Amino acid sequence: MRRNILSFMLMTLLLTGQLAYAQERESPNSYYEGMKGTIEGAYVSYYDSDDSIKITPGYGECNGHYWEITEPVYVNVMGIPGPTGDVLRYFYINDSQSSFPTPTIYYSMTSPTWSDAKLGWYSGNDRCIGVLWYGGAWVYPHTKFTVHGDGRLVRFIPEEPIVVCVNGDTPTGSWALMIGEDSGSYPVNSTALSISGYATDTGPVMLAVTASDIASTGKLCRELYCMGFKRCSISGWIQLGDSRDLSWIGEADDDSVYIYLNGFEYQR
Repeated sequence: MRRNILSFMLMTLLLTGQLAYAQERESPNSYYEGMKGTIEGAYVSYYDSDDSIKITPGYGECNGHYWEITEPVYVNVMGIPGPTGDVLRYFYINDSQSSFPTPTIYYSMTSPTWSDAKLGWYSGNDRCIGVLWYGGAWVYPHTKFTVHGDGRLVRFIPEEPIVVCVNGDTPTGSWALMIGEDSGSYPVNSTALSISGYATDTGPVMLAVTASDIASTGKLCRELYCMGFKRCSISGWIQLGDSRDLSWIGEADDDSVYIYLNGFEYQR
């Protein structure tokens, strides 16, 4: 009888210890290596207001801290157009001013850099969770936008083109720079661009757009490519290469080409 009681007490202690360990491991306030770089939800989204954008519920990790947004967060962004050309706003979790797991969020024109150590895009210890295009041919909130996310990858797509990359140019039959990272038209953490365009002529016509890294090899890439008679059109996403620039080409005898940047995909 005594042996059974001792065995029961020992088993109870073991189970209690295992439960406490499991609870500690699963606690949202504890950070462990397997969560580094995690982010789900928390998208910088359109909000039908004159002065705010909406950050959707989500969770993730920032500089070793677990954070969670349980209700939509609204951030005032009006009155901040900034100097001409400064049209991108990056949204960050403020690592030093957050009471984790509740994060403090701010926006800045300062662009992030990739951190191998933190497995994310950061400005100092503050993690970038989203980007807003603000300015240029249109100014938020007068033009709506949508975001489509899959964890660390987000696609930002406005109702109107962000910029006209090629405006009625006559092609030369050689590759030419269409748009580059230095243009400031898409964020530094972009991974792909949404492009559309068309070419016109009185006869056969051709148009192609690709990453400048591929164009520099002299090959005619058919990533976005069209042929037609009098007119042909292209539309789709192009992955950025190491140069982070895009190039275009058309037949030298074609009349004119128009190409638009319609959105971007970014990593966070």
